[in-house]
Amino acid sequence: MKKFVIAGTALAALAAGAVVAADAAGPRRGAGPITKAEMLAKADERFAKMDINSDGKLDAADRSAKAEQRFAEVDTNKDGAISRSEFVTGHDQRHAMKDDTKMRGHRGPKGEGRRGVGQMMAMADTNQDQAVSRDEFRAMASTRFAKLDVNNDGTISADERKAERGMKGRKGKSDRNIMPPAEAAPSM
Repeated sequence: MKKFVIAGTALAALAAGAVVAADAAGPRRGAGPITKAEMLAKADERFAKMDINSDGKLDAADRSAKAEQRFAEVDTNKDGAISRSEFVTGHDQRHAMKDDTKMRGHRGPKGEGRRGVGQMMAMADTNQDQAVSRDEFRAMASTRFAKLDVNNDGTISADERKAERGMKGRKGKSDRNIMPPAEAAPSM
């Protein structure tokens, strides 16, 4: 039984991390053009959703509160433990939700080009206080907007998003010329 409580807690923690990663400030894939004001408004919505305890910052307390929420969702009989059937049901629901998200054209938390939750939050936490304030979150969204708006017209177009996705697909590949393999020497 103890294994299921630990597994359930791990499932809840993963779900909390997925919410943070999925909610990183950025334009939706497949959406129409987006302005900086629209992107910042969306970032504000996401921040409010992620700030579980409404204290004006994203920190370990929010991650813990989200994990507790997810645990409570999976623990359907409210006995404080997650049974095998509750675990399987919760797992299946998470996969169904991920599949639905993929069908709508959104990248999941482990999508190509995604950074780890900890790495993203560390980048946003510019004052190194182990918390991301609303201003830091908005700054991250502004930086992302500036990176995507390559023609600096104040709008991220579908073409700019497509170009960005293409560059992420090349991540890790270099532009260097690679020599073709040498032809096999004739055997004697």
